[in-house]
Parts: sequence; structure tokens; C-alpha cells
Amino acid sequence: MNAQATISWRNRLDKILYFFPFQLLFLQLKRNYLLLSFWLLLFAFVLDGIGSKYGISHLFLYPEYRGCNDSIAYSLLGFSIGGFIVSYNLYTYIMHSHRFPFLATLDKPLYKFSINNFIIPLTFILVYYWSSYQFQVDNELVPQKEAFLNLLSFTLGVFLMAGFSSVYFRLTNKNIRTFTEKVREEGKEESLASSALQKPSSWEDLEKRTEDWRVDTYIFSFRRVLLARSIKHYPREVLEKVLAQHHVNASLFELMIIISFILVGLFREHLVFEIPAASSAVLFFTVLVMLFSAIYSWVKGWTFPLIITIILIINFSPVLTSFFNLETRVYGLDYSGEKDDYNSLVLKNSVTLDDYDRSLKVQIKSLENWKSKVSKGMNEKPKLVILSVSGGGLRSALWTMKSVLTADSAMNGELLNNTHLITGSSGGMIGASYMRELVRENVLDYSELSAEPCFDDISRDILNPMILAMTTHDLALRYRKVEVDGESHLMDRAYSFERKLNINTSNRLNKKLSDFVEPEFESRIPTMIFSPTINLDGRRLIVGAQDFSFLCLTEEGELQENVCYTKLFKDRNPFNTEFTSVLRMNATFPYVLPASKLPTSEIVKVADAGLRDNFGLRLSFNYINELKEWIEKNTSGVVLLEVRDTRKNEQKKPPPKKLLNELTAPLGGVYSNVIRTQDYDNELQLDLLRKSLSVPVYRVPFELELANEKKVTLSWHLTKLEKEAVLSGVEKESFLNSLKELKVLINGN
Repeated sequence: MNAQATISWRNRLDKILYFFPFQLLFLQLKRNYLLLSFWLLLFAFVLDGIGSKYGISHLFLYPEYRGCNDSIAYSLLGFSIGGFIVSYNLYTYIMHSHRFPFLATLDKPLYKFSINNFIIPLTFILVYYWSSYQFQVDNELVPQKEAFLNLLSFTLGVFLMAGFSSVYFRLTNKNIRTFTEKVREEGKEESLASSALQKPSSWEDLEKRTEDWRVDTYIFSFRRVLLARSIKHYPREVLEKVLAQHHVNASLFELMIIISFILVGLFREHLVFEIPAASSAVLFFTVLVMLFSAIYSWVKGWTFPLIITIILIINFSPVLTSFFNLETRVYGLDYSGEKDDYNSLVLKNSVTLDDYDRSLKVQIKSLENWKSKVSKGMNEKPKLVILSVSGGGLRSALWTMKSVLTADSAMNGELLNNTHLITGSSGGMIGASYMRELVRENVLDYSELSAEPCFDDISRDILNPMILAMTTHDLALRYRKVEVDGESHLMDRAYSFERKLNINTSNRLNKKLSDFVEPEFESRIPTMIFSPTINLDGRRLIVGAQDFSFLCLTEEGELQENVCYTKLFKDRNPFNTEFTSVLRMNATFPYVLPASKLPTSEIVKVADAGLRDNFGLRLSFNYINELKEWIEKNTSGVVLLEVRDTRKNEQKKPPPKKLLNELTAPLGGVYSNVIRTQDYDNELQLDLLRKSLSVPVYRVPFELELANEKKVTLSWHLTKLEKEAVLSGVEKESFLNSLKELKVLINGN
């Protein structure tokens, strides 16, 4: 009795332990490290475990399609997730079905395999439901009913892809009975064409690798669990043939997915194909999984050594390296002919003393025009207002526009009227540029400023088309080109960035540098100076519509820090440069946007201005020092209006004491304090400037203050809650106090 009970208990335990879904899960944990890494990435994305600072999770939790976050966007994301789940099942089936030969005895074996391989996909979908629902309701302020409908659309998308793949494999895959009957009818074995992508394993290898993977029970349908059939009475050749035929059909399905990926990239500039960024990322993962599957089917355990070897060959081969190099250019700049040299001697000779004197006189004349404009009816000397704005993606762009326009409205337009110069980096300069055009066109209604659509325009998503371009073009096949001003350029994420920026701002920024030469000189609009960082040597590339040679000449023997763009490329029509390209160069955050290659014989690229001067203050100090005599003689002081999307003196919490934190502390500490280090340097430079100038230098901060520990991501995509948090910053006491101070300084009241 006891023995029977023990046997019965052990049998039940075996049926659980050797339950097919559990065996497949153990298999993933033991052998499928590649697939697990993709799943871990997806889990990290939806749980905000990766790139939380940059809002990557937002793209998954609240997808956008054609400017709308609706059921269509969710269904497209669900469809792409469904595709990844199918690829996950296909990969596992192709790689490991030989370990479970009982599958060949089943009707619709791939379907049976897929429903048993459910644990990880189902867990992900449940996690996604919870995360997305919470995010929609709490961060995007979506009504609960609408959030539920969005998730329903997501589910329909998943099932639509599952249904499509199920129909395909049901029509193409054969089971063992079909093969046996065929053999009996013809009296010979049916030959199978090998797939171009797949190479079936030999039966000896199949037999050798199945012994450790026992299966007693499996899910037959959603309502039935059955015992696994014995395969001892089936011919080995027939079992092998069944599985091989399934691999062929799977490879054809993989090919269809890859073709779909290429088509999306081919037509992505059309709004219909501008799928959600998360969908394109998942689609890219799907293609990678399928390519790895194809390679593995041929070389088996040599897959990763082969891939590493190919990467090393490409890395050390100049021809292959140039082929895979993403050469993003500056639109409008002439790249034809022989490339220019770039070295210390060339830089030194690019600006002469005559250039210095001439450019300084032109800038003084521009300042005289500014003084004439602001001094009408005034008996006293005006204060020179210099606006310096910080980088920070759309967060900074929105805050710059909201804070400065609110202050300008409160001062009856006198703030921007008194502003002669604007410097800064990244998103702040994009917001300032759009604001400058709106003021120039006189289209703003200050009486209804809070309802102005310009704040919605500048904070519209730019990230989705960039990620789509990255996954379908930049990281894959770089086959699309576009012509701008007679020059051929890759249709990469840089092009997508500029195109979407123009769309969001109603083409108000779709201009050339030359379009700003006259209005800036005449002081009809503030002068702008951009300073992207040169990756090769850390210098600043000084870009603008005026001749800024006076900022780029140093004493004999001194190390030259600034390089004048219009002088360095004077023979390449630099004033024909697209203004959006200037904005892009100034906002090239590493990896998010590709660094722009300059037309030089050496590989010289430019990246984000924030790497050197995130707030534009250093450049403002340079400008004041060079024009010191005129400022002292013609103004009653300088007002440095510093617009920051973060608090300067905000105290950081130390990281928890964990092993990984201790290991990354030496590098992480330096990187995380780059902005703070710039603040220390700016304080020192400001102190020296004040001591050297005979007129006062005032510093007024417009710092974005967030309530209740709220955070706004550093991204080219903002949620509704994040937008509201930024816009409400003008209601905080810190901003109101700064505004009062600014009014007194400029208006005297």
C-alpha cells in the first residue's frame, strides 16, 4: 500500500517536473542565452529598468502612431510583439525541436510546441498590461476605460499575428502520418529541398542530444493535457524528415518577416509606415533573432565565434569599415572636391588678424544697431541682455519657450527686445530658435499665452521617426538616400530628426544660415551662436550667421579652443547650411543622433555642445570679454539670463552600497558630475569676469522646479504629465522671484 502510494506520488511529481512547458523553460535558461537577453531587454523597457532618464519605456507603454496615441498604435505594437513571440517560438523550435522528437508524432506540431512554450511570453504580456495601464492613467492622464480599450487593441494585435502565423504553418507543415502514407504510396522516401536559410541536423546528432530532455506530459489544447507518445516504433528517417520539413517552412516565414522589415524601412517617410518606435525596435529584435537562427542552423556551436570573427574582419579592413561607416553630413555644406586638411596650422591660419578686426567691427556695428533700438526715449544707458539656455531635449526646449515668453509677456515685450545674444546647447537652442521666429513673425498673443499652440508644437514627439530610422536603416541596410541642395545624403535618423522638427514647427525653422545674416546684424532678432563639440580634439565649432572670427583667435603660442565654421569652410558655401542641421549638430547626444562628419581629409565629427558647455555660459563670457570696451562704454551692465531645465544646487543622493555600484563608481562618478563640474567652472569664470569689467554683471536664473519629486525625462519624447510639469514651472516661487528681479534690472520697476 505504502509502496504503491510512493510510486503514485512519484509519478505525479514526474508528470509535473517533466511537463513540456517546464522542460522548455529549463531549456531556455540552460541554452537560449541570446533569446533570454532580448526578453530581458523587453522586460527592462516596460519596467523602466533601462534608459529611464531618457524615457525609453514611454515608447512602449504609450506608443504613438501618426501623432496619435490610440488603439491603432497599440494594435501595431501588439502585432510586432506577436511577431517577436512567433520568432521566439520558431528560433526555439528550429534549434531544439530535435531534443523532443515526440513532436513529429503530433498533429500541428509547431502549434503544439508554441502553446507549450508560453511561460515567458505570457509573463511579459501580463507585466506589460500592468505597466502600461498604470502609465496611461498616472502619467498620460488617460481615462481608465480608454486605457483598457488600448490594452484590448494591443491584445488583438498579438492574436492577429499569432493567427496569421498559425494559418501559414497549418497549411504548410506535415505530420508523421502524412509522410508515412506518402512513403507507402510511392514506395520511396520523399525528398525535401533544403532551405536556403536552414540546414537540418543529422539523425545521429538528433539522437545524441535528446536523451536529457524527457517529456511525460504536454498541453494538447487550452483545455487538455496529454501524455507524450512513444517514438520507438517510428523510423528514424521519417522523424528526421518531418522536423526538417518544418524547419524549411519556418525559414520561409522568417524570410517574409525580414522582407517586411525592409519594406517598412523603404517607405518609412510615408506616414502610413511611420510605425511606433517601440514596434520598430521589436521588429529589429525579431529580425536579429531570425538571422541568428539561420546562422546557427548551419554552423551550430561555431555561431558566436563566427560572428566575432566577422566583426574583427570588418573592424580591421579599411574597405569594409568605410562601407559600414554611417557618414552623416551637414545639409547645405558643399562636400564636393578634395577634402580640406584639419590640423593646428590650418586652424591657426583660418582666422587672421584682419579677420579678427573686421569681424569685431561688424559685431560692434550690430551692437550699435541694438543700442539704437532699445534706447529710444531713454536717457540712461541700457542693459545688455544675453540669454543662455541649457540642453535637455524637449524638456529644455519647452521650458525655454515657456519661461522666456512668460517673462517677455509680463515685461510687455521688453525682455526679448533687449536681448542681443542667445547661446546654449541642444534642446534649449531649438526652443529659443522657434521662439525667435514666432516673435519675428509677431504671431503670438500674449493675452492668451497659456493657450498658445506653440508649446504643443515644440514638445511634439521627435523620437519615434528617429528610432524607426535607426532600426530599419542605420543599424541594418543603409540603402536609402535623399538629395538636399544637389548633395546626396543618407536617409538616416539625422534626416528624420530634421524632417520631423520642420513638421512640428510648421517649417519655420526650414531656413539657411544666410537667411539670418541681415536680421541679426540689424538687431531685428537676437544673434545666435552655436558651439557643437569637435570629437577629434574637444574644440568648439563656432557656428552662426555672423562672422565670429573674433572669438576664434588666440595669442601667439596659445592653444586654440574655438574654430570658426564659416572661416574653416569658407570655400564650401557655409552660409548655405541648413539651419536645422546647425540645430542638429548642436544637439547630437551620443548614440541618439549620429555625429556629423565634416568635409575634411581626417575623420572629424561634431557632437552635442553640452559635452563642453551645456549652458552656453562659457561662450557668453568669451563674447563679453572680447567686446569689453564697447560694453563698458555703452551699457549700464550685462544681464545674464540663464535658463536651466534642472536645479543648479540640487543635492544628489548617494547610490546604495552595492557591489556593482562600487565597481562602476570610478567612471560613473565622473560621468554623472559632468554638468556639476561645468557649473563650478562657470562660477569661477563669472567671478573673474565681474572683477575685470567696470560695469556690473547680473545673473538671473530661470530654473525648472518640479513639485513632489516629479521627474521629466531627458528625451525627444514627453508624456502629457511631463509637459504639464514643465509648463507649471512658471508658477513656482523660484521663477516668480527671478522674474521680479529681471523686471527691476531691465525696466527699473
